[in-house]
Formats: sequence, structure tokens, C-alpha cells
Amino acid sequence: METALSQQIARNRQLEESLQVLRTSASPFVEFVQDKYDRLRVQYEEEVQRFDAFREEVADRLNQTAEIAHLKSEFLKMIRTRHVAQEKFDREIAGVRKQMDETGDRLVAECEAQSD
Repeated sequence: METALSQQIARNRQLEESLQVLRTSASPFVEFVQDKYDRLRVQYEEEVQRFDAFREEVADRLNQTAEIAHLKSEFLKMIRTRHVAQEKFDREIAGVRKQMDETGDRLVAECEAQSD
């Protein structure tokens, strides 16, 4: 049993030495991979920030487009309302001018009748 224990202890030491050698030899690779990961992580975060900024810009432009469409619609309504008001004003002015002409003609006729 002691022989089996001694063999197991020797085997454990051999495995620990092998692990240490593997750790030592893997260390440069692990550092390389960690460095690469860190750089890629920074690039990823920068891309995420740029994407978020782009998405906000697109959302702002869509909002502006909707607002511009609404303002255009309101502007067209105002033009139609102004056109209707202008037509009404022109009709009223024409009516007042007609009344002034009729009143002027009547006054001229009355003045002529009185002077005869």
C-alpha cells in the first residue's frame, strides 16, 4: 500500500510539474489573447456608442420629418383659409364700392334735381 501511495504521490508531483510547465508556456498565449480581447472589447464599446448615436440621429430626423409634414399640412390649411378670407374680403369691398357708386349716383341725381 505504501508503494501505491508513493507512486500516487510521485504521479501527483509529475502532474503538478506538468501543469506548471503548461501554465508557464500558456502564459504568453493567455496574455496575447487577453490583450486581443481587451482591444476588441474597446472597439466593440466604441461601435455600440456610435450605433447608439446613429440611432438617435435617425430617430431625431424621423421626428423632424413628421414635424415638417405636420407644419406643411398646417401651412397649406392656412393658405386655403387666407384664400377664402381674401375672396370674402374682395366680395365685401366690391359690395361697398357698388354701394358707394350707387350712393354717389343718387346724390348727384338729387343735387341735379335740386338745382333744376
